[in-house]
Amino acid sequence: MNSITVSWPDRVLSPNVSAHWRRKSAARKAQRLEAWTLAMQAKVHCPGAPIDPISIRLDAYPKHERKRDIDNLLASTKGALDGLAQAMGVDDSLFRPELTIHPADGTGRIVLTVLPI
Repeated sequence: MNSITVSWPDRVLSPNVSAHWRRKSAARKAQRLEAWTLAMQAKVHCPGAPIDPISIRLDAYPKHERKRDIDNLLASTKGALDGLAQAMGVDDSLFRPELTIHPADGTGRIVLTVLPI
């Protein structure tokens, strides 16, 4: 299966957080590098032609039981999706993400899975 597990997004990556642009940029770069490194190690590949839409499942396992906004969490994972796309050698505009927030299990992780066509 084509999947990687990345860390929970840094709080500053949320669209609702007002943080200095340098801090946001550094957090996004770190997230992108983590996803790229893990995807390269796992040899995640494109399930079809590099011009076809790619279904990506994001399974979020928060550390704490809090209300989560799916749109904000998806926006917070932009760096991880960019890193995954770069490792796969595709444009991230082809991604069709589907996000599921699971009950908190204390790990604070997001599992990105590239689904077959």
